[in-house]
Amino acid sequence: LCMAVFGPPGSGKSFGVTEIAKSLADVEPLEFNMAQFTDPTQLAGAFHLIRDAVVRGKVPLAFFDEFDATVGVQELAWLKYLLAPMQDGKFSDGGSVHLIGKAIFVFAGGTKHSYKDFIATDPEDPEKFVRMKGPDFVSRLRGVIDVLGTEWRHANDEMTLVRRAVLLRSFLGRKAKRIFEPGGQLRIDPGVLRA
Repeated sequence: LCMAVFGPPGSGKSFGVTEIAKSLADVEPLEFNMAQFTDPTQLAGAFHLIRDAVVRGKVPLAFFDEFDATVGVQELAWLKYLLAPMQDGKFSDGGSVHLIGKAIFVFAGGTKHSYKDFIATDPEDPEKFVRMKGPDFVSRLRGVIDVLGTEWRHANDEMTLVRRAVLLRSFLGRKAKRIFEPGGQLRIDPGVLRA
């Protein structure tokens, strides 16, 4: 199962995927930041870790953060290496082909903040996305989620405050548990709360 998640930095993409993974039985979350990869052998290593989870009887939920990262000057450099694992559940390593097994792949955009941005055609080079295997990648996705960030989308975007509040409460719940009452209510000065 392959899905993509887009959103600006800090919008909660990885947090949302992690929370979903926690709610699923027999799922083992694995996270890979592809902006840190420099060559395809590192991606093969990630697929071996995914395969190891399958061997342990788990369903790996592999979160590929910044899958749209540039490598050197090559935009969307990783797409061509992701196609076979997405389509056939196989990957190559040193000339050998390995089966992955049942897995969930979630690809989070790092440079493109929405699906629309990701598939946008370069007016100066309309075939660029095709050469980078973009349509092939998109055809293998079974779902796409655009996560809105905490920035104002327009002047009347009242939900911005709600998005900020949800993210702040989540952050405090993970990092400052002492400020919550046993029932879950936050101990906070009303002035600070409204700020």
